[in-house]
Amino acid sequence: MLLLKRCYSTSNRIYRSKLFIPIQKDQKLQSDQIKSQLLMQKGGMIRKASVGIYMNLPFGYRVLENISRVIDQEMQAIGGQKLSMPVLLSKQLWDKTGRWESSGDDLIKLKDRKEDEYCLAPTHEEIFTDLIAQETMANSIFPLKLYQIGEKFRDEIRPRFGLLRGKEFLMKDMYSFDLTVEDASKTYYQVKDAYHRIFNRLELNYACVEADSGNIGGSLSHEFQVLSQVGEDTLMNCNACGYHSNIEKAKSTSPRVSTQVKEIYSTFFKITTNENHQFLLIALVNKKDEVNQFSFKQALPGISIKSCDQLTNINSLPIISGGDIKVLKDDSIKISNEDILDILNTKYSTMMNSIKSTVPVLEGLIRCSQVGDFCQQETCKGHQHPITSGKGIEVGHIFYLGTKYSQPLNANIKNEKGDLVPLEMGCYGIGVSRLLATVIETLSDDQGYKWPREIAPYQLIILPKYYNQESLPNLQLAEQISDELVKAHPNLVNQIVIDDRQINLGQKMKEASFLGFPMTLIIGDEKPNKARFELEFRSDSKKKLELNQNDLINYFKNQIK
Repeated sequence: MLLLKRCYSTSNRIYRSKLFIPIQKDQKLQSDQIKSQLLMQKGGMIRKASVGIYMNLPFGYRVLENISRVIDQEMQAIGGQKLSMPVLLSKQLWDKTGRWESSGDDLIKLKDRKEDEYCLAPTHEEIFTDLIAQETMANSIFPLKLYQIGEKFRDEIRPRFGLLRGKEFLMKDMYSFDLTVEDASKTYYQVKDAYHRIFNRLELNYACVEADSGNIGGSLSHEFQVLSQVGEDTLMNCNACGYHSNIEKAKSTSPRVSTQVKEIYSTFFKITTNENHQFLLIALVNKKDEVNQFSFKQALPGISIKSCDQLTNINSLPIISGGDIKVLKDDSIKISNEDILDILNTKYSTMMNSIKSTVPVLEGLIRCSQVGDFCQQETCKGHQHPITSGKGIEVGHIFYLGTKYSQPLNANIKNEKGDLVPLEMGCYGIGVSRLLATVIETLSDDQGYKWPREIAPYQLIILPKYYNQESLPNLQLAEQISDELVKAHPNLVNQIVIDDRQINLGQKMKEASFLGFPMTLIIGDEKPNKARFELEFRSDSKKKLELNQNDLINYFKNQIK
């Protein structure tokens, strides 16, 4: 019976000696590591299972759970409904949308014993859309927002930086379904606002930037980029108006104007449309500029681009008829279309038939934005405010998909006229495990982790001076204080750690700071006319409160939210 009692103890106390936090003190930063990767290994948050695959240990997993809780709160505040989807997805649906082939080598494919083909999900557009297509629903259910938080997989060619770029990762993905384009736009910006609230609660220095839709598809897209020099994405910024954009979508006014042939650089591309028609595109920019392939979608109106392949070996170009050629010049080139065609005829006459006057010469902003260009946002026009660049870690990406998935998968609904039309869709992702690494990368300091209180694994650690049996009363007092704080402040249930180890107080304090406990309560020996409790704050090393027991309890009851 005694054993039974101990097994089913109702105590909520958490002791440091019982926590599995395998700290590795002697690890040093390697040349192929970044700060967050080292700290997560050193602090016992993760362990490497294989290349690009990590185990999330209890201390780090608590942070992941807290990040997920913040996301859940904001998604459900806008009507999001949480569910769970399988990670093993059938090839059949992916064939219908064309992504089985277009996803390339990033998609992890496998077969079962019956030779049926599957993939490990990198995203879930197809199966969410198919779910809606198979159900009979009244129009009143829309707008419908469904989401999950679960594992995703990608066969990264170069996994690196720990949880920032792995083969397996935790992600929140939401999919929205609307009756009209106008409703879908409202949903898009509603979710966008919710993302701002999430990243603000995590105290991150981030920017919401215009972005390309990539393989996901759609015509409207934004990324949420945390500003950090270890980021892999290049961001173009204007300090005057606050403009931010991914380099693929950045627009700026070039101070470089081409008026002479010798200033022009030509690049050849083979364009394949969604209808599998192919044509040669000759892109012309200033020699000091670089062609931005992502700009072709806007610069070639009415053409849906399936693939764009740069042709590096000009000498191997086939003989091409004029009808299969288009010329696209950057808007900084101030040379007439007739002269452009004459130049191309002269330069490439041995490689192709005569470029006739009927070949269209289109104009658009097709160069990559550069540092030193001028911002062309409305508030900056005429002021020549310079564009700067920086690096970012992408932690969120949202897309307006339109009918890219609903049409091929027959997710239809009857409109007001009684016609069957495909639903308007959006998809919205947040890299949850990447967020954990990003918080550590950008917010930690030379002492260790520095958690936003919303996601800290624990809120308070109590450090009693406890070395031997003689100092046992200090440990017992720590237990009493823990119980009283939980009673006075119910939100502290399972949030207080008591360091019951018989080690030096200085060691305990150093570790508490390294692990990032937002608050540390030190219990000293009882002395006349001296407060026995000292409360320290990880966010402000200068802030220290000396309190007696009653004042301590009241402080937590009245001051700590």
